[in-house]
Amino acid sequence: MARRAQIGRPGLARPARSVVRVSATPGPQVSSTTKRPTVPEPTITPELAKLGATMPFNFSIALLNGGKYAKQKTPQGDLFWIADPAATSVWLADEWGNGVRPGWAPSLRQLIGNNAINTTNEFKIYRKTRDIFDAHIMTDDAVKRALPEIQKKVQQHVSSWAQQKTVQFHDNVRVLMMDVLHNVALKLNTNLDEVKMAATLSAQWGGGVVADINASEQTKAAFAKGMAAREQLTTFYKKKLHSPDLPKGLAANMRDAFGVDNESTLNTCFAITFAGLETSSNSISTVIRMLAADPKGLERVKKEAADVSKKHNGLTTIAAQDCLAFTYAVIRESLRMTYAVGAVPKYATEALTKPDNAAELPAKCPFQAAWKAMSVLDPAVKGELNVWKPERWLDAKKMESWKIWQHPFGSGTRECPGARIMQAVAALTAVELATHYKYTVDANTTFSNGGAPINRLPGKIERA
Repeated sequence: MARRAQIGRPGLARPARSVVRVSATPGPQVSSTTKRPTVPEPTITPELAKLGATMPFNFSIALLNGGKYAKQKTPQGDLFWIADPAATSVWLADEWGNGVRPGWAPSLRQLIGNNAINTTNEFKIYRKTRDIFDAHIMTDDAVKRALPEIQKKVQQHVSSWAQQKTVQFHDNVRVLMMDVLHNVALKLNTNLDEVKMAATLSAQWGGGVVADINASEQTKAAFAKGMAAREQLTTFYKKKLHSPDLPKGLAANMRDAFGVDNESTLNTCFAITFAGLETSSNSISTVIRMLAADPKGLERVKKEAADVSKKHNGLTTIAAQDCLAFTYAVIRESLRMTYAVGAVPKYATEALTKPDNAAELPAKCPFQAAWKAMSVLDPAVKGELNVWKPERWLDAKKMESWKIWQHPFGSGTRECPGARIMQAVAALTAVELATHYKYTVDANTTFSNGGAPINRLPGKIERA
C-alpha cells in the first residue's frame, strides 16, 4: 500500500499522526483500550479572552472561553462545541464506525452537491472517492509527480506578478491556487483565461455558503448568486469532463470510476475547490504577509533553499522538501495564525462518550469540531498567541504539542486530502519570492472569518 503522509516532520514526507480507519459497519466502536493523547487542562487567561474578541473564528474561541466543551442554545436545539483533542481524535478517527456524519448546512450541501467527498454519507462512495483522491494527490508517488508541475506554476505566476509591479497579492494567489487545483490536482487541462474565470465564479459561488438561507434577505441573495455561479461552473466542468482530451488524472479517474454524468464525478470539481481554494489562498497570503514583515525570516528561507537546492539538485523532490525545515515552520506558523477552517460541523447519529467514558454527547446531536478554539489552547503558544514565531516549530517538544492541539487540515476520516498540495505550493511560493524577488505589502487590514485579508493585500513586487 502506498504511504500517505501528513504534517509532522519538516517537509512533505511525513507519517500520519494517526491511522485513518474507515469502517463500513455503523454504530459506536470506540474501544476503551484505544490509545489517546494526554491533554493538559486549559487555563483561561486575559490573553485568550482578548483573542476571542479580535481573531477570526472569535465566536468559538469566546464561547469556549478556554474550555474544551461548550453548549450553545439554538432555535434547532443544543449545539455542542468541542475543543478537546482527546475526544476528537477518537470520535473522528472512524466516522462511520463511531456514528459521526457531516453536519453541513443545507445551503452548503446544495452548493457543493450530493455525494461529494466532503458531503456524502454513503460509505462505499466515500471510500471509493477517497482512494482516488489519495492516489492522485496524497501518496508519495503523487506528490513526487506534482512537485515539478507546482514549481513551474509558481514561477510562471510570480513572474507575471512582477510584470504588473503593483498587485493585489491575495487575488493573484487565488488564481495561482486555482491553476494548481485545476491543472495539477484535477488535471482538467484549463488555460489561464479559464482559470481566472473559474476563480472569479468560485468567489461568487463560495459567497453563497451561509448558515441559514432563510435568515435574511441578504443571505438569500448571496445563496441565489452562489447557485447561479454553480450553474455556470457546472456547464464548464461538464464540458471538461466530456472532453476526449481530458488528461489522465483525478478528474479522469473519477469519470472512469463513476461515469461521466454521475453526480460524484461532477461534484468532485466543486469539492476540491471548496476544500482547497479559499483555505489555501488565505494561508499562503498569510505566508506572504508575515514574511514581508520579517526580513530575517525571508533571508533564512532564501539561504535554506539555496543550501538544500545545492545538495539535492533542486527542490522538486520529497527528500529536498523534507530538508526545508524553516520554510515548513513558516507554513506551520501561518496555518496556526490563519486557521482558514476554524470549525467543522458534525452530527452524532449515536451517543458519543468522552475519553474518560463519561457520557457527553447524546444521539442525534450536532456538534462542531472547533479546531481554532483548540489551537489557542496549545501550550506551545502560551503567552504568544498573536506572536509570529515560526522557529518555535523547529523545537521537537513543541512539535509534539502541535500534533495534539493543531489541526489546520482537520483530523480523522475526513482529514483534508489536499494538505500536501497546499503546503507544496506555499513552500515553493515562499522560496520563489525570497530567492528572486523584492516585495512589500500593505498589511494594514482586517480579516474575514476564514482569514482572507479584506484589503486583498495590495503591494509591490520586482525582480531582485
